Amino acid sequence: MHDARPTILPGVSPLPPCGMSANICVSWPNDGFLERVNARIKAQIDKVEEMTGDMDPKTNFALIVIQTELERFKYLMRSFLRARIAKVCDHSPFIILKVAASSLP
Repeated sequence: MHDARPTILPGVSPLPPCGMSANICVSWPNDGFLERVNARIKAQIDKVEEMTGDMDPKTNFALIVIQTELERFKYLMRSFLRARIAKVCDHSPFIILKVAASSLP
C-alpha cells in the first residue's frame, strides 16, 4: 500500500524559514500551493482514519510513518502562518502605507 505520488513536504520545507527569517512579510504564494498542501493534509488524515481499522503489524508501521509525516506537515503550516500573522501585526503601519502608496495614481 505504498503511495507513489510525490510528497509535498520538500516544497513546504523552505516556506516557514523563508517567511520567518525575512525582516518583512514575503509575498503570499498565489500559485495554489497552500491549497494543494491543505488538500494533501486532508487526504492523509483520511488515509490514517482508513488504516486505523486495519491493525496488522505492517499496516501499523506504515500508519506510524504516515502520522509522523502528517504531524510534520501540520507543524510547518502552523509555524508558517504564525510567523505571517506576527509580521502583519508588527508591520501593519508599513503595510498600510505601502498599499496606500501603490493605489495612488
